[in-house]
Amino acid sequence: MGIGEIRWEGPKPLKSSGSLVGRGRELRELYDRCRSYDLVLVTAASGVGKTSFISVGAIPGMVENGVRVPPLKAWSDMLDEPVLAEGPDEDSRAEILYRLLIGVDPAPDGRSPVEVIDSMSGRELTVVFIDQTEELLRYQRALGVAFLELVGRVARGSGVPHVVIARSEFRERLNPVEVRGASVWNLPLSEISAEGALRSIVETPASEAGVTVDPDATDLIVAWWKDARSNPGVAAYAHSTESGTLGDVGLLHLQSLLWSIKDWAVKRGLDDRITRADLIAFAVETVPELDELSPESAGERMIVDAILRYLEDTIDSVTRDPSVDGKPLRWANGPQLMLSRIGPALSSAGYKIPQTLSSLLPLALGPELGSVDAEAMARDPGAAIEAPDRLNGAGIMTGESASEIVAEMRRALDSILEALCRVNVLRRFSVRDDPIFELVHDGMGAPLKRWARKYRAGALATVGVIAGEPGGQIRHSIDPLVVLGDDGSVAPAWGAVEVTEEEGRRSVVLEHLEWASNLIEHPPEEGPLRLEDVVFRNCNFTGAAFVGCELRRVLFDGCTMKGVVFLGCGFQDVQFDAAGTDSESMEGFTVKGPAEGAEVSFRNLDGPAVGMFLSGLGDGVWRLRDCDIRHFVMIPAEGADNTVLVNEGSELKKTTIDDRVDIEGARPES
Repeated sequence: MGIGEIRWEGPKPLKSSGSLVGRGRELRELYDRCRSYDLVLVTAASGVGKTSFISVGAIPGMVENGVRVPPLKAWSDMLDEPVLAEGPDEDSRAEILYRLLIGVDPAPDGRSPVEVIDSMSGRELTVVFIDQTEELLRYQRALGVAFLELVGRVARGSGVPHVVIARSEFRERLNPVEVRGASVWNLPLSEISAEGALRSIVETPASEAGVTVDPDATDLIVAWWKDARSNPGVAAYAHSTESGTLGDVGLLHLQSLLWSIKDWAVKRGLDDRITRADLIAFAVETVPELDELSPESAGERMIVDAILRYLEDTIDSVTRDPSVDGKPLRWANGPQLMLSRIGPALSSAGYKIPQTLSSLLPLALGPELGSVDAEAMARDPGAAIEAPDRLNGAGIMTGESASEIVAEMRRALDSILEALCRVNVLRRFSVRDDPIFELVHDGMGAPLKRWARKYRAGALATVGVIAGEPGGQIRHSIDPLVVLGDDGSVAPAWGAVEVTEEEGRRSVVLEHLEWASNLIEHPPEEGPLRLEDVVFRNCNFTGAAFVGCELRRVLFDGCTMKGVVFLGCGFQDVQFDAAGTDSESMEGFTVKGPAEGAEVSFRNLDGPAVGMFLSGLGDGVWRLRDCDIRHFVMIPAEGADNTVLVNEGSELKKTTIDDRVDIEGARPES
């Protein structure tokens, strides 16, 4: 074993094989009270560890001591059972739900629930656990009240104790379970804060994996957490950046920090020991502004940001290769883009907000669809939707009908919701035909909102063949072959995509794309972005940066290129034709350090506001035809000796042209 096997799970309930520490007193109290009370009500705030306390501590402990415990079941599974709908009223449905809970045949057989549980338990001591009761009360209130009243009567009449678990704010709504004559014990869980318990949280899982956490390393982790919890400055930072829940620092942050330390240690090749020096190195790599902070202060910052880092890594892992039913999504970045839209709606002021699928759909699909019948889509993913002529901002997918593209987008939403439920960030709760999703913990809400802002401010990946969105990033090559049918013929075009064929050469025509301020490149490890046989017509590239791209047989026809920069790009048969645009359409156009052998032509750049700056040029030919450029700069790179400017009827004023440039045609004004 080693560091990779340590069960520091992150901000989620412990697995059944995990180690619950710091709850010994509460576990003994629960066991004792179940022997003398009909009902034990366990309540705690979100994130304190109710589910871990029950599933890893209480239930396994009781089973080891000979107590019979029916397996826990999710409300979503039980409420999805068709038999539940057969109940004529809430009392009848409550009896069916109770039978489902304890794992017996749900069909009524003439026996009362008391007789059923007595028959099932026999002479064994039996305890029934009812977890996350707030979900039932929140989404099926009438059924929840009837169910609690039934549980109270069964617990009083059968002698089988029932343990009801819920969030603290739902304590008063548990009152229906306290039927006349039933003995009830309240067991509130507070957050673990004792130093000895905190040390155990750090050291026990490591010890079980054969790993040593040096005592002074444990001291540093505990000190980070306690200082962050009590330091008003850290709390203010947490609140201002929404990286914590209303500035509070809790066990979720500690669990997230431990997860990050384990992940870092595995990547560093550490195997069986974590020292204080390792933690300092972790702080150095984790906090960019460490030079302004002491390692201890950096640790406080890491505590505050711990859940955000966990969410970033988790979201990246579940969306890296998105698929549904084993089929890859062509809209590769769809899940992350949709999550950035729905994330803020899942939390407000530090409290999670349940959202139905029909309410999430318009948010997730956003401007791509406009107004759609969200409820119909929620109930039927294949429902025919009247989509607009073009999915604005979502990009272009060819050879598909609009309804097929909508279905692809819906599958992308399904994939992110399913993935986040799988990794325990979201919880799905079924309510008839419209499922509800909510965050597992309140503490994940603000970090998720912060992630969404960070994602939307950064570079976007692609949608299908190619995608663009203001402030985004283009990462796919454009290849006309992708729009060809199996027989080699041009496939049906959709939206703004057109395939032209001239002299045996096919080109993809892309019109009216809004790619202002895009970063257009491949990640370095994927090699250069190739744009081949493409016509961009009437597109907006204002402020865009093309980085390390290879452009071959590309025409920019009537495009707005104001402030565009090409850095380290290759140009072969590339044309810029500004006919029909205003005089500022290419103002500030810049090329720096292009590859050798450039073949570029500019036409119809007309207007005194136009400025063009070409620097670091290698061997190549730059052709100007019918252009009026007020500021023109052309400087070859060191060692370049065959940079050619072909001037065909152009007026170039206020020029700076290096003597190494060979000029063909009328010389520009100096």
